[in-house]
Amino acid sequence: MNINVREIYLGRIREPCEHCLSLIQKPQIVNRRNAKLVKESMKVFNYTAVRAEDAEGGAHRVKVRWLISRAAGAPNFAMRLFEVEPNGYSPLHNHPWEHEVFILEGEGVVFDGEKETHFNRNDVVFVPRDELHQFKNIGTGTLKFLCLIPHPKE
Repeated sequence: MNINVREIYLGRIREPCEHCLSLIQKPQIVNRRNAKLVKESMKVFNYTAVRAEDAEGGAHRVKVRWLISRAAGAPNFAMRLFEVEPNGYSPLHNHPWEHEVFILEGEGVVFDGEKETHFNRNDVVFVPRDELHQFKNIGTGTLKFLCLIPHPKE
């Protein structure tokens, strides 16, 4: 069943952002079943369509999928899906950009060089720029998380 974007906001408590207001003024169709905005310029695909590559730089038992990148038309940010096998880990490292991380499956710890902080499915991790960090899978299943980063300035 398709609905109009205007109908989505009728029951919302807060006002929609400017972008969403523009959609309300120029209605787009939304498929209620999978809640995807249907528009030619957007890309919708299953994550498994992106090849999982071995993570480099000292990672152990870690695969990464670059889901959204410049190649996909995203000029500012990249979205990566990490899949860490049991006892796997990323290298202890830092860099001059932040990370926004959402834990999809599994459990683990993030290590800052001094202490480990535990996380579970549905947790959010923010890593500020230049902070040492390492993700470790301490569970029995695969740890999966989304990691968003800005693209380096060209």
